[in-house]
Amino acid sequence: MQHSENNTDGAWKLPALAAAAPFCLFLFGHQKGMTIKMFDAAYRWFGAAGLIGLPMVTLSIEKCLYDTMNCYQGSDPNAKPEGGGGGFPSGGSTLPSLSLIPVNPKGLYYKPPLRPSEAASE
Repeated sequence: MQHSENNTDGAWKLPALAAAAPFCLFLFGHQKGMTIKMFDAAYRWFGAAGLIGLPMVTLSIEKCLYDTMNCYQGSDPNAKPEGGGGGFPSGGSTLPSLSLIPVNPKGLYYKPPLRPSEAASE
């Protein structure tokens, strides 16, 4: 199946859920006072470095979820985008993949990797 901007195959639902679920959990935890507890624990265990490192940890968790959903759907998170893109904000292919699973060859958006001879001709 060819990917297009106006597809109606419903493949967007899984990544949308993967993005929305942690955010909803964050909102629920924030309502229960867990945000303050998280900052307190980071400061108690690691001092000021814990407060500085907390955004990196949460961004790593977000990238892990995003890369895992991409791999599940058959899209390689390290593949360079077609058309020479890849700058901010879509430069995630230059970062290491934090996926928990390998690329699913039966996924909806799977493309076999190019052989070295094919990659050299492009």
